[in-house]
Amino acid sequence: MNNPYGIQQVDIPGVLGVYQSARQNRLAEMAAQRKEMREDAEFNRKAQTSSLLADIAKSMQPKGGGQSSQSAPPDTSANPQPGAAPAQPSFDDNMARLAELDFDAWSKVDSRIKEQAKQATSYMSQAVMDVANIQDEAERARRWAGYIQQAEASGMDIPTHLERYSPQALRQAAAEAGAMEKLIKSAEPDWMVVPYDATLVNQKDPQSIAQFGRQGTGGPQPGAVVGQYRFRGGNPNDRANWEPVGGAPSQGGGGFRP
Repeated sequence: MNNPYGIQQVDIPGVLGVYQSARQNRLAEMAAQRKEMREDAEFNRKAQTSSLLADIAKSMQPKGGGQSSQSAPPDTSANPQPGAAPAQPSFDDNMARLAELDFDAWSKVDSRIKEQAKQATSYMSQAVMDVANIQDEAERARRWAGYIQQAEASGMDIPTHLERYSPQALRQAAAEAGAMEKLIKSAEPDWMVVPYDATLVNQKDPQSIAQFGRQGTGGPQPGAVVGQYRFRGGNPNDRANWEPVGGAPSQGGGGFRP
């Protein structure tokens, strides 16, 4: 419609309504696209996680009478054979990738591996102690063969050099079990409770200690007595900075541990 001055009138509310409607539709489309992208990414993540778990489970299956199934295949990437298939990711590569995709799944697999290692180490240590107490060599060989057979039946991978009894194999099994026990123990957390606020800190984890240092700015002042311990100053997470008072035990910081 034209006004008396010949200027065409514009329906401002109508134009704004169209604009708002178009904008809302566009925002809805963008939100739907983002949701679809998130769903696709989550689907791909779950698919990759499932594939990795399958590969890891396959590599953890006992092969029997050979090297550990978790050992990485020989690296032939430097001199690839013509027409050869690309090298498959190693067990460690798959575990690292799994940790990136799904840390909870990685934690479960890692805990299972550690538990299996503990059980296998304990079993071999017991076998070595039992066989070592036998005087007759023939009986030693028979008893060792029984232990190996039972271990392989339960799913353990026994290295070839330990399958048959010999004094050298017995000594080597004892040495390997001892080394594995030390390795497992070194990987376990060393928890300490800071007494003034019962903060639980893993002393072997630098990030845990650093995190406590950031949160502990409101900690005790030098000379403060908490329970049966007096704070000397410095890092309250360091047991050396606490001294017993009133007859508290003075060695090992026993009161600091749960």
